[in-house]
Amino acid sequence: MTGAYAPPGSFVNWHGESELTELKLAKVRGVESAGMICAPEEIFLGDFFDVGDREILDLSSFNGAPGTTLSDLLGIDDVIIEVDNKSITNRPDLWGHYGIARELSAIYDLELKPLPPLPELPQAPRVISEVDEVLRFSETRITGVQLQESPFWLASRLACVGQRPINLHVDLTNYVMLALGQPTHAFDASRIAGGLHVRFAAPGETLKLLDETDAAIAETDLVVCDDDGPVALAGIMGGGERSINDTTGDIIFECATFNGRTIRSTSSRLNVRTESSARFEKFLDPEMVTNGVALFLSLLSEIQPNATVTAFADHYPAPTLADAIPVTLEFLDWRLGEKIAPDVMVGYLNKLGFTVEATEDRLTVTPPSWRATGDISLPEDIVEEVARLHGYEHFAFQPPRIDLTTAINQADMRLERGIREFLATTGGMREVFSYPWVEDQFLEASGISLEDCVQIGAPPSPTMSRLQPSLVPQLLRLTSENLRFTREFRLFELGRVFRNGQDPDDPSLPFQPKQVAGVLAGANAQQLFRSARGILDELARSIGIESFAYGTTQSAAWADQNLQLAIELEGQPLGVVGCVSRKTRLRSDIKHSFVVVFELDVSVLKNARRHAASFIRIPEFPQVENDISIVVDASTAWSDLEAVARECDELVRDVCFVDEYAGKGIDDGQKSVTLRVVLGSDEGTLKSEQVEAVVSGLVQKYVEQFNAVQRA
Repeated sequence: MTGAYAPPGSFVNWHGESELTELKLAKVRGVESAGMICAPEEIFLGDFFDVGDREILDLSSFNGAPGTTLSDLLGIDDVIIEVDNKSITNRPDLWGHYGIARELSAIYDLELKPLPPLPELPQAPRVISEVDEVLRFSETRITGVQLQESPFWLASRLACVGQRPINLHVDLTNYVMLALGQPTHAFDASRIAGGLHVRFAAPGETLKLLDETDAAIAETDLVVCDDDGPVALAGIMGGGERSINDTTGDIIFECATFNGRTIRSTSSRLNVRTESSARFEKFLDPEMVTNGVALFLSLLSEIQPNATVTAFADHYPAPTLADAIPVTLEFLDWRLGEKIAPDVMVGYLNKLGFTVEATEDRLTVTPPSWRATGDISLPEDIVEEVARLHGYEHFAFQPPRIDLTTAINQADMRLERGIREFLATTGGMREVFSYPWVEDQFLEASGISLEDCVQIGAPPSPTMSRLQPSLVPQLLRLTSENLRFTREFRLFELGRVFRNGQDPDDPSLPFQPKQVAGVLAGANAQQLFRSARGILDELARSIGIESFAYGTTQSAAWADQNLQLAIELEGQPLGVVGCVSRKTRLRSDIKHSFVVVFELDVSVLKNARRHAASFIRIPEFPQVENDISIVVDASTAWSDLEAVARECDELVRDVCFVDEYAGKGIDDGQKSVTLRVVLGSDEGTLKSEQVEAVVSGLVQKYVEQFNAVQRA
C-alpha cells in the first residue's frame, strides 16, 4: 500500500480539529515515531477522497514512486489566479472559467484553447415548449452509460472550486456549468414518461426537489415536465423522483436557456437560490447551449466510450441576433482622450470576439453572442472595450477642468427650501414624505369625491386606486397612525397633488400643482388653532411677504364649518386653515385628539411680490414692554386691534397677542383681550410719562373705535 506521509516538521490538521499541529519526533509505545501516515482530513484532502474521517489514505492506484510529493502525484500543484472583477454581475459570460480564460487570452495576447465542436447527432425534432420564456431547450438521449465515480482529475477539479463530487454524470453537469457558466441537468431516462417539455405550472401541482423539500409551485413558475407531470423546477433545481440513481443505464441530458426575470421571480418567491438560478438570472446567451452539449458529450465519450447518443432535440425559436454598433473614429478619439490607430483598435476588438468592419472614418462593430444579451449595445461600450485592452495605465493623466461660474438663482427652489426650513425649525414640525396615491377611506373622510380624482391605471391595491388631489388625506392618515404612539405632534409635507385637467407644461399629464400642508394634533383645539395661525403669520414674514389675509369660509369639507378661515394673498385664494371636524376625525380613526390643518397653494406663493431683506439696527436704548387688557365685543377681530395699536404712535415698535378670555367676570357676548405693546425711541431712554401717554392714548382709541373697557 502506498500512503501519504508527513515527516517531522510538517503541519497537519490533527484528527480534523481544524488547528494545524507541527509533527515532531516522538515515541509511541516505546518505539520512536518519525512523522505519520495521514488520513485525507488530516491533510485537507477530505473533499478529494471520501474514505471516512480517520481511514488512512490509500494512493496505490496512482502508481507513484515513494518520495513523490503529493502535489505532483495528484496534479494539484496549479496556480491560483485571483481576478478582481467588479463587473461580473453585468457579464454572464464571466460566470464560467472559460469566459475568464477568454478575457485573459485577450488581455495577455495568449492563445485560447478551443471548445470541442458539436458532433453530428441523430435529430429528433418535436415541440418542446410554446412558452416565450423558454429561449432554448435541448434534450439529448444517451444510452450505454454506467454509474461510476468520477476519475480523479474530474473530482479534484470540482473539489478545488468547492464542489463536492457525487457520481460521474452529476459531476459532468456541474463541470460544464462551472467551466462554461451554462447550467445543465441529467435525468434517469427510464423514469421519464415520454419526452421532456416546458410549460407554466398548473394550479395545484406539486414538486419534490432534489433537496427533499416540497416546492409550492405557482402558475407563474416554469417547470420541466414529462407526460406525467413536473420533473424539475426550470432553471433552479431538478426533482428528486427523476434523478440519477444506482440503477441508471440511460440518461436524458438537458441544456437550456430561460428568461432571466422569470427565474429570478420564482427563485425569490420560493427563497431557493442555486448555482443554476444565479446564472440564469443574468440572461445567458442561448448560443452557449451548443457548447454545453458539445463539452458534456466530449468528456463523457472520453470516460465512457461506449455511451451513445440516440436522439437529440433542440428547441430554438429565436436565435440570438447581435446588432451592429456604428462608432466614428472621431468619437473614439474624443472619448479615449488620445488617438489610437484604427488597426490597433480592430485588433483589440477581434481578440475579444467582436466582428469589425472598418472604413475611413468609422468602425461598425458587432459583438459576439455572449456579449449581446444586454452587455454591449452603445458606442460608449466600444470605447470601454478598447480602453481596457489598451490598458488604462497607458493613458496620460489629464486633470479635469472645472470652471467656477456664478450660481444660478433658482428662486422657486429657494422658496420651497425656505418654507421647509421654517416649518421644520421655527414651526417645530416634522417633515413627512408620502406616496401620491391615497386610500379611499381618507379621501372620503376629507369630503373628496372619488369620481373627481385621477384614476391610476395599475393601482398598488384596490383601495388605493386614485391620486391625491390634496395633501390633507395623507396627513389625516399619518395623524391616525402616529396618535397610537404620542398625543401631541406637528407634521407637514410639501409636494405635488393631482387634479383633473391638463398640466400646462405637458398636456398629456393631469394638472399637478404643488401644495404645502401641515397638521397640529393635541388636546386643546383653541391652542392648536392659535399656534397654526402664528406659524402661518411667521411663515409669511420668513419668505418675504408682509402678511396673509384671513376671511371667513366654509370651503373645506374636512374642517368644522365654524372653525375655518380662508387664506388670501394679494387678492388671490391661497389656502385654508381650520379645525378638523368631528365627523372627519371619526372617519379617519382619530378619536381622542383635536387636529388643526392648514394647506397652501405654493404656486400662489411663488407668484407673489416679496420684500427684499432689510437691515434693522439694534436698538441703542432700552425698549419697554407694556401689557394692556381690554374688554371688547366677542366679534372683534384681533387683526383690527393690532392695526390700531401699530398706528397709534411712532414710539410703538411691536405689538403681539398675549391672551384671550371669556367666562366668569365677563359679560355674555364679550371677551377680554390682552396684548403686549413694545415701545422704544432712537433718541434716548423712555421716561414713565412717555410710556403712560402712549398707553393712555391707545386705550382711548380702543374706547372710541371698539367701545372697549380697560381691565385692571
